[in-house]
Amino acid sequence: METNSPKLQIFDLDNTLLKGTSSFRFFFYLLLLRRLPLYTFFSAFFLFLSFRFGRLTLANLHHRVFAIFLRGRPKSLFQDAVIPFLDRYLHKMVDRPLCEKIQTENSVLISSSPDFLIGPIAQRLGIALFKGSEYAVDKDNLFCNISCLVDGREKLKFAKLLSDERGVAPQEISAYSDSDDDIPLLEWSGFPFAVKPNRALRKIAIQRGWKIL
Repeated sequence: METNSPKLQIFDLDNTLLKGTSSFRFFFYLLLLRRLPLYTFFSAFFLFLSFRFGRLTLANLHHRVFAIFLRGRPKSLFQDAVIPFLDRYLHKMVDRPLCEKIQTENSVLISSSPDFLIGPIAQRLGIALFKGSEYAVDKDNLFCNISCLVDGREKLKFAKLLSDERGVAPQEISAYSDSDDDIPLLEWSGFPFAVKPNRALRKIAIQRGWKIL
């Protein structure tokens, strides 16, 4: 590999490698299967819209979504639906030009979406390592709380850990994201890419001369 090429690639998922939000589409799929009550659709639509327009923080969004969709429900209800969901929709969601940049052994997928959804997606995209938000279950295997929310700070923390473990300097790492929540990660990396960025990230990317895809 050329010395001026990244030795490690870090990808966000939603609105970056994928068109749209994977978890929202997955929850809508569960509604189609009638595994979730209909009223949750309107709650989800309102929450994701509020987040998209900056009225909710990422943390608030996740805690509200968890309370509405996941708390008290069996983990198997969601896990069992992931593979059929991906079989049906993933090929329609991928951003093919960006996915062609993936280097299997040198790529990492870090997303705030649930890890039970991120893992199978990473495997299908040919990404060896992933990190997603984690949800704890109780003795009956029912979701009970968010044990790890992968927000911008957590992404940077995980990226630094990988950098140390692999002996790869930040200047040799590329990072791809659509969200201003990931500005700390993009600032830290040597090859920052703003992918279909939101308004706040686009402004920063232009100011700092980051590549916009």
